[in-house]
Amino acid sequence: MKKRTAFFLLFLLCVTFISACSQNKKVVKVVTDISEYGQFDDFKGPSTLSIFPDTILDSAQNVKYYYGSVDSILGNDYQIYLECNYSDNDYKKETERLSKITETYLNRTNSIRYDTDTFICPSYVAVLGNNQTYEYALVFNEEKKIVYVFTQFMDRDDIVFDEQYLPPNFMEGDSEHGFSIYAFKYDDVYMVNSRGSNNVFNKHIVSNGTYNFYVFTETKNDKEIIYRIVIDNMFPSDSEAFKEWTINKFMGSGLVKTEFSDLKLSPDNKTVTVTYIKDGDFKTALYNMEDYTNNSIGK
Repeated sequence: MKKRTAFFLLFLLCVTFISACSQNKKVVKVVTDISEYGQFDDFKGPSTLSIFPDTILDSAQNVKYYYGSVDSILGNDYQIYLECNYSDNDYKKETERLSKITETYLNRTNSIRYDTDTFICPSYVAVLGNNQTYEYALVFNEEKKIVYVFTQFMDRDDIVFDEQYLPPNFMEGDSEHGFSIYAFKYDDVYMVNSRGSNNVFNKHIVSNGTYNFYVFTETKNDKEIIYRIVIDNMFPSDSEAFKEWTINKFMGSGLVKTEFSDLKLSPDNKTVTVTYIKDGDFKTALYNMEDYTNNSIGK
């Protein structure tokens, strides 16, 4: 009897939590004004939105645009939709741009997928069902029309555009292993490029002959801000040998996007000290070069 009661209480708690998640959502931003297209500064999704053109061409006709951002307890939900009819010349240029989209991280490049089976018409796909995210462009050759779509954590009932533009299994099943041009796998850890990261970093490196230890930084306001920390086993040199974690995954102490100061290998070649600046003070993080364990933070 006690087991049944405990199970019922657990079930009730789960239902309550799910209900709270669905109800504790608030619309942060909705934009339908074409003149405001491309203002994605608040976007935090796992994408650079490479499918979408930088600007809407002056020659584009029958333009429809929607940008919606919803804040929920589990993160941000997005849907971005753009529809344009083009002249023959601009349609050709835009489909060529779509066909050449790539994303590069370290020494690996992912290319856009051309898909003739999933949607109602041929499409260029950047993300399909990865982490409940979709990003693609539908190309209607006869009409010279392109429909651009990005959604993340959006239920079918919340979609504002024509449902025929969705994939048939939209938001159904386990999407963890779906395709994303922005996801790069290193030793079963996925790194994701997102909007605002330009993939051009300063690189600081020390080596003990077997392992390379990198600190990647971005320059902001003339300061080097830590972006990622990487260790690379040099034997073999294949990219699969990278063992990489984002800082906020590996270190929950606040060493996230903090100012970089110095990087040193110990005299015995066994540890690396990363010096950074937090709240105006110099701090250090000590790493083991062989197994990449973090031994000391802020000492």
